[in-house]
Amino acid sequence: MGDGLLRKSKKSKRTVPIPSILRGYLAEHRKHKFALGQRSGFVFGETPGSPFNYDVTYDRGMRIWKKAKLEPICLHECRHTYVTLMFEAGLSLEEIGDYVGHNSAYMTDRYRHLREGHEARAAERFDAFLAATGARTGAPQA
Repeated sequence: MGDGLLRKSKKSKRTVPIPSILRGYLAEHRKHKFALGQRSGFVFGETPGSPFNYDVTYDRGMRIWKKAKLEPICLHECRHTYVTLMFEAGLSLEEIGDYVGHNSAYMTDRYRHLREGHEARAAERFDAFLAATGARTGAPQA
């Protein structure tokens, strides 16, 4: 990889899209870290040489969830949510797979789930498709 770090795979180091709704939180986090005199603004790791420690991240997350009085979720659930939302936003399984480090669309598809209310959204899309093709919709008139 050229940076001297041990990685699980070639896809371990990757660039991922960050939605604007999250950018503000990350910028605030980084500002807070630097105000405390810390030289890194990493969310999950402490230094570039140790970018991620699952146990430390898990413990920190559990404390924050409890303090906020929310039901905790784990990082793996966050990966499933990320894949599901990216797919619903219209990205292909191949594109999403690059972002989450999967080698196959099949594996990425295993992380994708249908969200609550998907039936109503599907019916709306189907209605719009039928209307665009000139198909009759609705019950026949008596």
